[in-house]
Amino acid sequence: MFSSNDGKVRIECRFENDTLWLSQAMICDLYGKAKGTINGHVKNIFEEGELDENSVVRFYRTTAADGKNYRVQYFSLPLVLAVGYRVRSVRGTQFRQWATPLLEEYIIKGFGR
Repeated sequence: MFSSNDGKVRIECRFENDTLWLSQAMICDLYGKAKGTINGHVKNIFEEGELDENSVVRFYRTTAADGKNYRVQYFSLPLVLAVGYRVRSVRGTQFRQWATPLLEEYIIKGFGR
Protein backbone atom coordinates (compact mmCIF):
# COMPACT_ATOMS: atom_id res chain seq x y z
CA MET A 1 0.00 0.00 0.00
CA PHE A 2 1.18 3.49 -0.84
CA SER A 3 0.39 6.40 1.50
CA SER A 4 1.24 10.02 0.76
CA ASN A 5 3.45 11.81 3.26
CA ASP A 6 0.49 13.83 4.55
CA GLY A 7 -1.64 10.67 4.88
CA LYS A 8 -4.40 12.10 2.68
CA VAL A 9 -3.90 9.53 -0.07
CA ARG A 10 -3.81 5.79 0.49
CA ILE A 11 -3.72 3.51 -2.52
CA GLU A 12 -4.24 -0.24 -2.24
CA CYS A 13 -1.84 -1.57 -4.85
CA ARG A 14 -2.71 -4.72 -6.77
CA PHE A 15 0.35 -6.93 -7.32
CA GLU A 16 0.09 -9.57 -10.02
CA ASN A 17 2.43 -11.05 -12.63
CA ASP A 18 5.47 -9.44 -11.00
CA THR A 19 4.18 -5.88 -11.21
CA LEU A 20 1.88 -3.36 -9.59
CA TRP A 21 -1.49 -2.56 -11.21
CA LEU A 22 -3.60 0.55 -10.64
CA SER A 23 -6.93 1.59 -12.14
CA GLN A 24 -7.36 4.96 -13.81
CA ALA A 25 -9.25 6.22 -10.74
CA MET A 26 -6.37 5.13 -8.51
CA ILE A 27 -3.86 6.93 -10.75
CA CYS A 28 -6.00 10.09 -10.56
CA ASP A 29 -6.03 9.85 -6.75
CA LEU A 30 -2.34 9.03 -6.63
CA TYR A 31 -1.26 12.09 -8.59
CA GLY A 32 -4.09 14.41 -7.58
CA LYS A 33 -5.04 15.00 -11.20
CA ALA A 34 -8.34 14.94 -13.11
CA LYS A 35 -9.39 12.01 -15.27
CA GLY A 36 -8.95 14.06 -18.46
CA THR A 37 -5.36 14.92 -17.54
CA ILE A 38 -4.46 11.29 -16.87
CA ASN A 39 -6.25 10.14 -20.06
CA GLY A 40 -4.29 12.67 -22.11
CA HIS A 41 -0.97 11.50 -20.73
CA VAL A 42 -1.84 7.82 -21.25
CA LYS A 43 -2.91 8.51 -24.83
CA ASN A 44 0.35 10.38 -25.54
CA ILE A 45 2.46 7.62 -23.97
CA PHE A 46 0.92 5.09 -26.35
CA GLU A 47 0.96 7.38 -29.42
CA GLU A 48 4.63 8.27 -28.86
CA GLY A 49 5.54 4.59 -28.56
CA GLU A 50 6.97 5.00 -25.07
CA LEU A 51 5.07 1.89 -23.96
CA ASP A 52 3.12 -0.83 -25.74
CA GLU A 53 -0.52 -0.75 -24.70
CA ASN A 54 -0.84 -4.54 -24.90
CA SER A 55 1.91 -5.03 -22.33
CA VAL A 56 0.78 -2.48 -19.72
CA VAL A 57 -3.04 -2.74 -19.77
CA ARG A 58 -5.19 -5.46 -18.18
CA PHE A 59 -8.85 -5.71 -17.32
CA TYR A 60 -10.00 -7.04 -13.95
CA ARG A 61 -13.41 -7.63 -12.45
CA THR A 62 -13.91 -5.25 -9.55
CA THR A 63 -16.78 -5.11 -7.06
CA ALA A 64 -18.02 -1.56 -6.64
CA ALA A 65 -19.69 0.05 -3.64
CA ASP A 66 -23.08 -0.87 -5.12
CA GLY A 67 -22.14 -4.56 -4.89
CA LYS A 68 -22.03 -5.03 -8.66
CA ASN A 69 -19.04 -6.38 -10.56
CA TYR A 70 -17.51 -4.22 -13.25
CA ARG A 71 -14.76 -4.79 -15.80
CA VAL A 72 -12.14 -2.17 -14.92
CA GLN A 73 -9.03 -1.21 -16.88
CA TYR A 74 -5.79 -1.38 -14.89
CA PHE A 75 -2.34 -0.12 -15.80
CA SER A 76 1.00 -1.64 -14.78
CA LEU A 77 3.85 0.08 -12.96
CA PRO A 78 5.75 1.25 -16.08
CA LEU A 79 2.71 3.24 -17.19
CA VAL A 80 2.01 4.55 -13.68
CA LEU A 81 5.60 5.83 -13.49
CA ALA A 82 5.52 7.26 -17.04
CA VAL A 83 2.39 9.23 -16.18
CA GLY A 84 4.01 10.38 -12.93
CA TYR A 85 6.98 11.85 -14.76
CA ARG A 86 4.64 13.78 -17.01
CA VAL A 87 2.31 15.23 -14.36
CA ARG A 88 5.10 16.33 -12.03
CA SER A 89 3.04 16.55 -8.88
CA VAL A 90 4.18 16.38 -5.27
CA ARG A 91 2.29 13.10 -4.87
CA GLY A 92 3.95 11.78 -8.00
CA THR A 93 7.36 12.48 -6.51
CA GLN A 94 6.34 10.78 -3.25
CA PHE A 95 5.11 7.73 -5.15
CA ARG A 96 8.34 7.41 -7.14
CA GLN A 97 10.32 7.76 -3.90
CA TRP A 98 8.22 4.93 -2.42
CA ALA A 99 8.43 2.67 -5.50
CA THR A 100 12.13 3.08 -6.36
CA PRO A 101 13.58 1.36 -3.24
CA LEU A 102 11.09 -1.49 -3.65
CA LEU A 103 12.19 -1.98 -7.25
CA GLU A 104 15.85 -1.76 -6.29
CA GLU A 105 15.36 -4.40 -3.59
CA TYR A 106 13.55 -6.61 -6.06
CA ILE A 107 16.43 -6.37 -8.52
CA ILE A 108 19.23 -6.72 -5.94
CA LYS A 109 17.70 -9.76 -4.26
CA GLY A 110 17.06 -11.33 -7.63
CA PHE A 111 13.36 -11.96 -7.17
CA GLY A 112 12.87 -11.63 -10.91
CA ARG A 113 15.29 -14.42 -11.82
